[in-house]
Amino acid sequence: MFNHFSVNKLPRKRVTDAGPIVNEKKGLFSVRSERYLHLLGGLTVITFTCSRTGNIMLKSIPLRAPWAFAAALWMSGSPAIAAGASGGDAALANEVSQELNTVYRSQQADGSLTFPGPHGLFQHYPLLATVSLQIQRDNPSAAFVSQSAAAAARYYSYLFTTRDRNSNMLVETELRNADGSVLTGIEDPGFNAVLSMDMISLATLNLELRKPLEALYWYEGARLLQSRLVNRCYDVDANYFFPFDTNRGTKLHDYYSLSMVPLLFTGNVGDNHRRSLIGHYALRPVQAMPEPPSVFLEESRDAVDPLFRPDYLAKALIVAHILHATGNDEQAVTVSERVMEKVSWGVGEERPKGRQPTATARYMARILAERRYVSWYDPHAALDIFAAITRFKRSMADNEIVRLENSIRAVTSFSESINGRGPTTAYDVQSVESSIRNVYWAVSKTHELLNNNEMFDRDDSYRVSGLELEPTMRRLLNDVVVIMRRAENDLYRLVNERAGLSVAATVLNERVVIDEPVEVRWAISARGPEPVEIRSAEVIRGQEVDSLMKDGETVVVRPGQPQIFTSKFKARPDQVGTLIPWHLTLSFTNSDGQRIRFNAIRTIYLEHPVDVVARFPEGQILQGSSLPIDIIFVKRTKAQVSLAGGWFSPSGLQLKEGNRFQLSMAPI
Repeated sequence: MFNHFSVNKLPRKRVTDAGPIVNEKKGLFSVRSERYLHLLGGLTVITFTCSRTGNIMLKSIPLRAPWAFAAALWMSGSPAIAAGASGGDAALANEVSQELNTVYRSQQADGSLTFPGPHGLFQHYPLLATVSLQIQRDNPSAAFVSQSAAAAARYYSYLFTTRDRNSNMLVETELRNADGSVLTGIEDPGFNAVLSMDMISLATLNLELRKPLEALYWYEGARLLQSRLVNRCYDVDANYFFPFDTNRGTKLHDYYSLSMVPLLFTGNVGDNHRRSLIGHYALRPVQAMPEPPSVFLEESRDAVDPLFRPDYLAKALIVAHILHATGNDEQAVTVSERVMEKVSWGVGEERPKGRQPTATARYMARILAERRYVSWYDPHAALDIFAAITRFKRSMADNEIVRLENSIRAVTSFSESINGRGPTTAYDVQSVESSIRNVYWAVSKTHELLNNNEMFDRDDSYRVSGLELEPTMRRLLNDVVVIMRRAENDLYRLVNERAGLSVAATVLNERVVIDEPVEVRWAISARGPEPVEIRSAEVIRGQEVDSLMKDGETVVVRPGQPQIFTSKFKARPDQVGTLIPWHLTLSFTNSDGQRIRFNAIRTIYLEHPVDVVARFPEGQILQGSSLPIDIIFVKRTKAQVSLAGGWFSPSGLQLKEGNRFQLSMAPI
């Protein structure tokens, strides 16, 4: 039931003998193989003009997109002062660190690592930094952190430079079909998503070594990888993340549990898509899928002790964390309990001859048993990096830096407590609100320094070669604001309960065409027995404010009768063909004059009126003098559309059907 996922082998029984199942209506332009790159030596572009909108849509098949960040992904750590070991898990954590040291000693000059037998887990599940960070918490050792950060950085740099042929930050793996054949060049969402989360853990390890700019470097790489993964692997028809075959330019309809990891990308996947995907695929059995994530919620028929299946434990930890992060705590507990029910070997028991589970497996089992999967990945890494860079650059006065650090600790403690990621602590609403405002002030101050070019100097650029610090810092600040908005939601949720109100936001049309209106429905309900008056309500979207009530109007929200407000806005073509996050804030005032805000992060899927997809049914390598290309037109709008198109190839390729055409589509 728990299929073994690896770089060289993905879950089986989902590819037919006739080849992989693909979605004929969807596809992307993909980068050719190395051989085809040399044959073309240029860029091929198809242009189409839409008569209805007058927009020119460019569809290009890029030759190569080199990126300095991927080419320069190499970083090493320096030793730091060692700290003493403490805690009940220190002995086991020390055993795990020794196992990892065995792996690190195999590192070659190019950064590659050798993963012998029982340590193959780290080849198939890139968790080097995440496990090291957990060890650091149980058995602090600056020397081990330095070694682990340096080894992980060099290994991931090796992956990006040698196993990313098209330089789009997605590591390519292999997929083995049911008939034993191998598909190469597969950009797998599970592997790359776990890799991106581990890169954030690597950023945190660099903070432990007091290297804030290096931490920003890896954090930016992780965020870019996440954005590329969502753009590449998300399928709107299935509402799922599928592996992408770079050779054929198509997605493979491949369902397995690790494809849920992108749900942790809160900057790319809105709460609406997180709820719908987790509800459909993880909480409801779907018999048509070979390995639906819901398999973790059912009895396992696998008789192998999980302690001898590190991949089993790693997958369970990741899925339990995802379920917890999406608000499904009971299901997360169910995952951990059903896995631990099968554990029959313990530290204090007599060890059977010839059977010796690795320390890493025993360590993962302990984390799962103690339900420490809730902190498997840190959702507040951006806050820690922001505070570390502020102190490193002395960009504010000392008292302001101390105030920022204290505010971040207060907000983090509050968020972890209210969301079950940390111990329950007492907190004061006004104090937490003041801390959030302090962080906002620091963000505004940092933006001002960036605008005046007073934040970074040339020496900083040398420390992180290949990274543009100012735009990277701006993106980090955006992530800090998103974290603050979620903290505001947690805070105002308490305020709403005291005020007797609750708010829900629903996007009615999550899949829209450019310039079509997007409708958001806001439902305000009275939680208590008494009605509540609302004197004003408005929706804030970026720099725009839409009032939902007339001046002087009062709305009474009665128990059992939610008050519905509707706001509309047009979808602008910032990005097309992927999930686009929208940050919306509903601000309303009750009868007591108390202003309450509710932040909503929702995603929509924006499309062209006419979508054009190019596929290579026989691969992207020239056979003789021909290369079959399927060009598919999909009309999204209901209006009539006339197209005039042309094919331009600087490399000299010619279409047998001619270089120009006209096409008319009826209004259906």
